[in-house]
Amino acid sequence: MNSTRPHPIHQLFLVLLCLSLLLSQQRAHAHLGVHRAIRLTTQRMQKNPKNAKLWIKRSTLYKHHQEYQKALTDLKMAQRLAPKNRDIYLHYGLLYFSMRRYKEAKTAFKRFAKLGGTHWKAWRAQAQIALKQKQKGKA
Repeated sequence: MNSTRPHPIHQLFLVLLCLSLLLSQQRAHAHLGVHRAIRLTTQRMQKNPKNAKLWIKRSTLYKHHQEYQKALTDLKMAQRLAPKNRDIYLHYGLLYFSMRRYKEAKTAFKRFAKLGGTHWKAWRAQAQIALKQKQKGKA
C-alpha cells in the first residue's frame, strides 16, 4: 500500500529545519537591534556628552556585540565623568569577565562591593571565576 503521508522522521526534520531558520532570523534581528541601539545611544550622547549613564549604556551594548575595546573606552569615559558612581565598577567587572580577564574582573567587583554595591550578576561572575580557578588548580 502506497501512502502519501511523509515519514515521521521527515516531519521531524522539517519542524527542526523551520525552528532553526526562525532562530537564526531572530539572532540576525537581535544583532541589528544592537546596532540600532548603539546608533541611537551615540546620538543621545552627542546631545549630552557629560551623561555618564549614556557612556555606560553604550559600553554595555558594545560588550554584547563583543567590541570589548570600545566598551572599555566608554567605561573609562564614564569613570572620568562620574568617578564616584559605583555602577561603573560593576560594568568593569562584567566586561573584564566577558574578556576572560578574571583578575581584573575580581578587582572591579571588590571595588564595587567596597562602594556599597550589590548585584546578582557580580555574585554569579565571581562564583564562576572561583570555580574556574579551582578547576584550573586541579589540572
